Amino acid sequence: MPHNNYWIWGWERRDVEHPVFIIMGGDLQEHTGLVAEIAQAATIRCRYCIPYENNLPIFVGRGFRNSFEESWNSVKSFI
Repeated sequence: MPHNNYWIWGWERRDVEHPVFIIMGGDLQEHTGLVAEIAQAATIRCRYCIPYENNLPIFVGRGFRNSFEESWNSVKSFI
């Protein structure tokens, strides 16, 4: 998810008809409210990773469930 200043960058084009997303982390249920189609494509495994970054799922999502603005604003997280 876009956190901190990554969220501010956003997308310049808001008229993308069929966006494709690569989402790192989280779980499938967490992302289904945002993305129309989603599937786990891989898992990051690394013996040198920080524990919470090891076995990290990678998802490929297609299409928004809501408008771009609604979807983008729903993932804002400043920590």
